[in-house]
Amino acid sequence: MEIDISRNGQKFGPYKMDEVKSYLASGHLQASDLAWYQGAAGWMPLSELLQQASSPAKSNKKLWVILGVLIGVPTVLLGGCVVFLALVGSSVTNLPTASSRAPSSSSTAPSVPPLSVTASDLAQAYEDNEVAADNAYSGEVLAVTGVVQSIDTIFGSTSVTLAGKEMSLVSVQCFVDDSQKGLVATLRKGQKATVQGVVDGKSLNVHLKDCRIK
Repeated sequence: MEIDISRNGQKFGPYKMDEVKSYLASGHLQASDLAWYQGAAGWMPLSELLQQASSPAKSNKKLWVILGVLIGVPTVLLGGCVVFLALVGSSVTNLPTASSRAPSSSSTAPSVPPLSVTASDLAQAYEDNEVAADNAYSGEVLAVTGVVQSIDTIFGSTSVTLAGKEMSLVSVQCFVDDSQKGLVATLRKGQKATVQGVVDGKSLNVHLKDCRIK
């Protein structure tokens, strides 16, 4: 089974079941993410899909019953085949429409959802041990949530700084490109915001590059 994931309108995958469980355990996937697989009637919470996968599907039981009838009662072979084909046809018609179908594996969407972390936790990780934090986060795409501490333009580069822990000297500075300036202009100091970007190490503050306001 290959599973597609949707979060906030952005599609990821498809993944195999083992990958889904691994990403769920690591925090890249969340139980509330929407999931879909070939043959499902529609998108559902990932937790519900995993629950279904852990027990035999009712539709499979029905098919086994029909197969037993076909094998054990030759006289109704033709009628049983008609019923079987009708069930298969019904499962096809219940697939999501083209507009709701999950993207193919050739989609340009990121292969793994960004890891969600708070600005205070990320800043604290670098303050505690910069080497360990770099090993864990450098180059990773993170969705960082925190309180806007400042909005600045430095040497032509626009950045949004999210506050770290109270009394801490380390914050998370997120550098955005020109396409995000309209969204940056709507932010206010003290407002809670989520910024997605690539961790680029620490220099006074933790730096994120290629950032987008979520």
